[in-house]
Amino acid sequence: HVHACGGNARCSTCRVLVSDGLEQCEPRNAKENELAARKGFGDSIRLACQTRVRGPVKLRRLVIDEEDIKEASTQTNTGKEKALAILFSDIRNFTPFTENNLPYDVVHILNRYFTRMGAAIQQHGGYIDKYIGDGLMAIFGIEQDDPLDICMRAVRAARDMLSGLQEVNQYLCNHLEAQFKIGIGIHFGDVIIGELGHPDKRQFTALGDNVNMASRIESSCKKAGAALLISEDMYQIVAGSVRRGRVFEAGLKGKSGRYRLYEILDVPAESSTPEGRSSLDASPGGQSQDESVSVKEGTGNMNAEVLAIRDAAHDTRALLLRHIDGSFHFSPGQWVDVSLPNFEERRVFSIASAPRDDGTFMLATRIRSNSEFKQKLAVLKAGNALKVSKPMGEFTIPEKEARPIVLLAGGIGITPFRSMLEQALLSGDTRSFYLFYSNHTPDSTAFFRELKDWSADAENFHFIPTVTRSGKFEWGGERGRITVPLIKKYLADDMQAAVYYIAGPPEMVTALRSVLLEGGIAESHIIFEEFTGY
Repeated sequence: HVHACGGNARCSTCRVLVSDGLEQCEPRNAKENELAARKGFGDSIRLACQTRVRGPVKLRRLVIDEEDIKEASTQTNTGKEKALAILFSDIRNFTPFTENNLPYDVVHILNRYFTRMGAAIQQHGGYIDKYIGDGLMAIFGIEQDDPLDICMRAVRAARDMLSGLQEVNQYLCNHLEAQFKIGIGIHFGDVIIGELGHPDKRQFTALGDNVNMASRIESSCKKAGAALLISEDMYQIVAGSVRRGRVFEAGLKGKSGRYRLYEILDVPAESSTPEGRSSLDASPGGQSQDESVSVKEGTGNMNAEVLAIRDAAHDTRALLLRHIDGSFHFSPGQWVDVSLPNFEERRVFSIASAPRDDGTFMLATRIRSNSEFKQKLAVLKAGNALKVSKPMGEFTIPEKEARPIVLLAGGIGITPFRSMLEQALLSGDTRSFYLFYSNHTPDSTAFFRELKDWSADAENFHFIPTVTRSGKFEWGGERGRITVPLIKKYLADDMQAAVYYIAGPPEMVTALRSVLLEGGIAESHIIFEEFTGY
């Protein structure tokens, strides 16, 4: 008989109908029972590859015609089951890009993009399974068996894809005044691999529910505001070898229930401590109430010292830090992953200051009573230590950007813009900057006095704060949400030509993007960063 799975009860192509002599067939084994239950087969439908016969039987093959016979005789690579890491990636908001650019330019850019992404995948032993419009699917582990090795190959490839995207975006910005953002989702599990398709054009591919799972995880990146998400199954394998960000509970399209997804921020060079415990693991619990660590007491893997702390608003704390290496290089708009001594949770913070030669930098956060991490951050003192990752992110302004630059911020979304503006002022940047900054009340407007002073000192920096709540407070600025009429009031004829950067909570970012698009602003002129989980 012929079969597609190699005779391992993983398909039903060898099924037969036993019309007489069923009692001569031995009972189903565990493998056949499992498949029969899944497919709803009656007692008389058996798998030829699994059924042992003791005497004469009459049967009829259920899967056979001329095409079946030809397929069985010409098949060169039947399917087999293998545990693989499956990676999906997709360019965010690609349709507006195609609408605003010539078809040949779109093809040229896509080929350049896929070349860079493909190089990252192949460098780590991955196989590019297929391209799906502006997305791609890759698999890892065809020639490997160790789950950790397979999963780390996929994660490292994803990291290099995100790094390579910066090169693509530089080219895009220079030639088409656009930038790409991508999402990557990875899952690990059993799939069926083999050649599929018309005999004249077969393609090696992976199939199965776990492939669909990886695709759904990638689709969750946009809503989560994350560049790279992996499944819980995969995280259990790589937990000691990666830097984790936020954790999400999400529903996945076509799947019932909720699934835990993990944001991966980086793959550090070090993988474990001499004791065999991951250097990224939290210290054991049961610490005293004062869990802060002083640099003088020994930093362990802490690498930054608190120099000073000040209030940036009534609910916002700014921390001036210094990297213990004496230097800390980053681009305005980038972020870091922060962890505290003796505490497992980590958080992502945008850097709020311009780069400095002495290794100092500022972080700022709104203190929340429902966040244990924020409460621990609030009681830090000068001399305490914490750990920061290397700077990451692509929410930056290219040096060659010549258009008017409009910054739209809400709440703590001001932090990357403060970094950009301070750098512009220190470097004597002559480009036009407009900062529209929305908050509930004046006392919740972080860095208000500072931003107002900068605006008074620099003719090319225009600060437009607005508050959305009414109350018994003095306020000489704008009121209400950021709208097209408000922007046009200050930019006038420059509104259509400007480039727009948005930072704030997801709902605000979504609303502002809609406002700008409805106001006639091209999608390619809008760049955004969502602040989630805060």
